[in-house]
Amino acid sequence: MSSFKTPEQILSGTDTPPAILAPSAELFEQRARRFETLANGHPLGAWLGLMGELSRAQHQASLQLVVSSIPVSGAWPLDSRNLSLPDAWKDVLGALITPLRPLAPAPVRAILDSLRTHADLDGLARQVLAGDVPSALQGAAPFISAALQVPWTRMAGGLASTPPATEDKTLCPCCGTPAVAAVVRIGNSMAGLRYLHCPLCNTEWNVMRARCTSCDTIQEVAQHRLQAPAQAPWQAAAAESCDDCGSYRKVFYLDKDPFADPVADDLATLALDVMMGEAGYGRSGANPFLVVAAD
Repeated sequence: MSSFKTPEQILSGTDTPPAILAPSAELFEQRARRFETLANGHPLGAWLGLMGELSRAQHQASLQLVVSSIPVSGAWPLDSRNLSLPDAWKDVLGALITPLRPLAPAPVRAILDSLRTHADLDGLARQVLAGDVPSALQGAAPFISAALQVPWTRMAGGLASTPPATEDKTLCPCCGTPAVAAVVRIGNSMAGLRYLHCPLCNTEWNVMRARCTSCDTIQEVAQHRLQAPAQAPWQAAAAESCDDCGSYRKVFYLDKDPFADPVADDLATLALDVMMGEAGYGRSGANPFLVVAAD
């Protein structure tokens, strides 16, 4: 068995939790259920619900992928900037579009149809991975991201050993993608540990509490919460700000809501981003389902 363990494997035993956690095989299905919960009564309910359907399609597509054990010879074994695009990613994109299209509103259907005939999907994928998405393609980026997530998450789960920790704690040790948000975990020896979450391969890695996850300052970060109803997603959500670098990152506390998901809950707590922006802080980390154009 690989030494690269998932959170579920750690929870089921008494092992000392590793610094890096592999993605769960059920991650996309769990995320789909979370999106469905968050969509209920939410102002962005239609989009959150569609992202739930997209996550469920990701789960089905992931079941069809065959991934061999991948050796780890150094940092960033799945480097998203330099690794060749997986051959299957465009097949995954097609597998996501087919069930999603009948459920999507007309503007989204037009985007999905355009992706079926796009002349340079690999080039578009490279732009998405680099975080360099032009305005004209912004609407397509979430679906490209979703298609890329599937093979990268399966590859991360197939690593033969735990990748080494890297000096830059803001980047995923598996693929080098900047973290989207953090979670504070529960259960056995993981209780109270803060892990950053990769939006591409869904790996998590431990970072010291009470330090900025962007500049690693030793000064304690400040926490901010919205005055909101005591229900999902607000009871689990906070923003940690740093006055040294002027940034913030969201963190989700699983002791407040054990079903919180750093991608889904981040998208459902955009009001917290508005509050932090109005306070003068810049966001660290991008959500793949809320892509901001580069120009």
